[in-house]
Amino acid sequence: MIISKNKKLLKELIYEEVNGKPIYYKNYKLVIKGKKALEEVKMSSPIQSKIVSLILYFLISRIDKSRYEILSHEIGVRTKLGKRAIDIGIFEKIEVNKFIEKSSILPICPIIAIEIDTKAQLKEDEYMNY
Repeated sequence: MIISKNKKLLKELIYEEVNGKPIYYKNYKLVIKGKKALEEVKMSSPIQSKIVSLILYFLISRIDKSRYEILSHEIGVRTKLGKRAIDIGIFEKIEVNKFIEKSSILPICPIIAIEIDTKAQLKEDEYMNY
């Protein structure tokens, strides 16, 4: 019972998967040890939220809104490597509008993807490889 509970918790602590390998939330080991709640490591920090907001303000003030659509907040997209969640995506409006109300995961990739990762537990030599 404890092992299956830990497996379930470990699965919930996966931030993303890249090439089939899990990337865990930062401080995931503290959750396993019972020193932090799952929600604490999954929440966006104020600095991450501020960075996303500043980038969005900048992009919205400069983008051609008749041609492009900016979507944000962990948008699910399908890539060659599988499914990914991105913080900010700039899409061709004519393409993305076909799927906005129909899909939970977009079958198209953005022209530009922006990730602000302060929550992923990465090793020093690792990168996200989008």
